[in-house]
Formats: sequence, structure tokens, C-alpha cells
Amino acid sequence: MRLSKKEKENILNKIKELTPEYWEKQFTKIQQHRDELVDDLNNEIIYLFSLIQEQIQTLVDSYVARYGVDGQMDFYANLIALTKQEISEIKNDINTIQLQLEVEGLEFDKDIQNQIENLNTRTRRIDGLKLRIRTKIFYLYSVLNKHVYDLMEETVDDAYYRSQYEVFKAAGYGKDDEDLKLLTLATILSETWRSTGETFDDAVWRYGRSFAGELNNLVGRLVSMERTDSQTVALELERMFKTKRNELRRSIITDSTYFGTRGTQENYTTLEILECIYTAILDEKTCETCGELDGNVIPVEDVIPWENAPPIHHHCRCVLTPIITAINWLTGDVYEIENTYDIWYSEHIE
Repeated sequence: MRLSKKEKENILNKIKELTPEYWEKQFTKIQQHRDELVDDLNNEIIYLFSLIQEQIQTLVDSYVARYGVDGQMDFYANLIALTKQEISEIKNDINTIQLQLEVEGLEFDKDIQNQIENLNTRTRRIDGLKLRIRTKIFYLYSVLNKHVYDLMEETVDDAYYRSQYEVFKAAGYGKDDEDLKLLTLATILSETWRSTGETFDDAVWRYGRSFAGELNNLVGRLVSMERTDSQTVALELERMFKTKRNELRRSIITDSTYFGTRGTQENYTTLEILECIYTAILDEKTCETCGELDGNVIPVEDVIPWENAPPIHHHCRCVLTPIITAINWLTGDVYEIENTYDIWYSEHIE
């Protein structure tokens, strides 16, 4: 829409009164909301990891009880081929997991499916156990991948629309409302955003494949020892699950900062804001690097996460705040952005 001369003057006068501290305060809210989303997912990660760890422990306990001697594993029992009954048990167990994935709208792994079809009376018991464990891990990461993807999608949406909302509000449009809901702007998630050339989805699945491989090696080594009991296996599983769980949680914190930056950058580009400020979250956790970058002015088109914009390091919590006087619509035109902002505002702010 077109602004009158008086409207332009009122907006420009109001904008001139806004300080960097104002923008820091408003955009810190975006970061805090992102933290809340990450915390919710972290709780889900803890629950799912504990659930699958318990299930794998039960599998191993049952295996040791069934094929072991005096509560310990018999090395040679692992090398005996599966019976038809044992093959049927394995297939039924894996089929249950496959059905659970289908209920959640997730696809089953073709590789695992091929291994199931190739099970026969020449397959070793230990390989049957490994296949069941691998299926459990695949289920874990299928569900987690969906949850993590949803979080990053929300993070992009929040960064894009919340930063847009803050800009419009500063110009005298809209009203404050902490109960902000989110829309969708997920195309950023398909970018190759890491130095390895991975997409976000690639990275999450790499974690899962790596975990499954390491876990199978661990269990295979433990139950193949001459003297192995369930307690030894339990301690090793606890150690590995804790390590992998924490690796994923740390990655999510960093990833959410990256996607927050990209969502904000896309919004500034849409609104034709030309410059932004590197804004550190200043508290006792602020690192020296971010403290030095705090206040740096960056052309929006030159924003590059990991180089001059958040995340500048792992666990980075910083944000980009706008230099709003560069916004073109304040000089004459207010652009309608494919109606998405208006829809978001009417549904979640009004």
C-alpha cells in the first residue's frame, strides 16, 4: 500500500528513536523462543533414547539367557545358524517396528528389508541379533529425524515471520503478543549448508547410520567374548547411548542457530533491509569471539553463517538485528509479501 506524507514522517520519526538496545531486546525474544523449542525436543530425545536403549538391553538379556551358560555368553553359541523358528521370531519383531513406522507416516529402510529377506538357516545367531538392533536404531532415528526436521522448520518460520513482525511493529503496525505461532518456510532445509556439502537431512541420517554401525560392533564384540554377562553389556550400552544422545542434542542447538540466521536473512531480503547487526546474547555464557563480533554491521546479502554471522561456533546463541532505516517501504511503498505476513498476523497476532 502507499503511505501518505504524514504517515511516512510519523514512521520515520518513530524508527529514529529506536536504539540498538531496543532491537537486541526484541530479537533476544526470538532466540529465547528458539531455546524453548530446543528444550522441548531435547526432552523428547531423552525419552526416545531411553526407550530404545531399554529395548536393546532387553534383546541382549534375552539373547544371553537363551544361548548363554550360567548367565554368561558362550562364544561358540553365536556362530550357530538360526533355526526356522528363530528366523520367524526375528521377522515378527522387525515387522512390528515396520508397522509402527507406517503408522507415523515414515518409510522403512530398504537395506534392512533386503537383509530380512535374505535371512536363512545359514545365518548366524549373532547376525540375527545385530539385524534386530539395527532395526531399533533405524526406528529411533526415523522418529528423531522427523522431530528434528519439524523443529528446524519451526525455527526458520519463527526467524522469518517473527523478525518481520518486529519490523512492522516498530513502524506502528500490529500489537504485541507473546503467544506466537509459526508458519512454514522450509526450503532452506534443503540447502547444502555444511562444509561437507550435506543437507540437513543428510547430516541427521549420518548420525543414525554411524550410531547403528558402532552399536552393532559393540554388541557383537561383547557377546562374542568368552565371558560376558548382562551387566557388562548394560554399562557399555549406557555409555554409548549417553554419548550419542548428547552429540545429537549439541548439534541441534547449533543447527537451530544456523536456520534462525537463514530465516532472518531471507526475511530481511524480502523486506529490502540492506544491513543488519551481529548481536550477541550478552550474559555470563557469552564467549570472547561473539563479544568481539557484537555490534558488527553486515550487509544482508553478505551474511554467511560460520564466517561472519551466527553460528560462529558450536553452541552459538547470537542473532542478527536489522538496521531498519534501510528499509525501502518506509520511503513510500509497503509491499504485500505474497499475503503470507498478513495471514500470519491475522491468525496468530490479532
